[in-house]
Amino acid sequence: MDNLMDTARSLVPLFDVPFTTCDIRPHGNGHINDTFLLTPSSGASCILQRVSPAAFHHPEYVMENMVKVTQVLRQAVLQRGGDPEREALTLIPLKTGESFTRSADGSAWRMMRFIDHTVSKDLPDDGEMFMQSGIAFGRFQRDLADFPADTLHETIPHFHDTPVRLEAFQAALSSDVCRRAASCRDVIDLYLARSGLEGLEDLIHKDNHHG
Repeated sequence: MDNLMDTARSLVPLFDVPFTTCDIRPHGNGHINDTFLLTPSSGASCILQRVSPAAFHHPEYVMENMVKVTQVLRQAVLQRGGDPEREALTLIPLKTGESFTRSADGSAWRMMRFIDHTVSKDLPDDGEMFMQSGIAFGRFQRDLADFPADTLHETIPHFHDTPVRLEAFQAALSSDVCRRAASCRDVIDLYLARSGLEGLEDLIHKDNHHG
């Protein structure tokens, strides 16, 4: 983590922000990307994030998608009279205009405006929060209803492909490299009992076929 902190600090001057020095500390509890909160002595805080090279082999695709979707969402928020600074991400480009940079090891780094006075929840506190999350997701879907999805890159092939996921799971179960299958047999049995249910990919294909 110390090496990543040093790298993060060295990259800050490349981005289009009105500061070159700031307090930097890890932020959040995500387990894919590495996220840091940048707090300057004055002005707005920012998020600097290392896109996981293990999860995303083509970060340029990730960023192209992010730029396109964020632009559409910000316009949708404006059209309904909302505040895009709080209701959508604000990407901060490099001083040269690009949406991300790469560190010496090839990792991609991006920056966003930090939305203060907010919290991120892994689980809802109560039913009301759960309902509001559904409303927010519905608004997100509505705002992107006319977005040409075929213009986006598939950043992780077969991510929502249920048959491929099941095949990979069964292969991992058969090899049981770490010898852990016996300790979680109840969860494995629960998963396998539901393996015949349709996944998202199946439902999409069925809908397209009937359409």
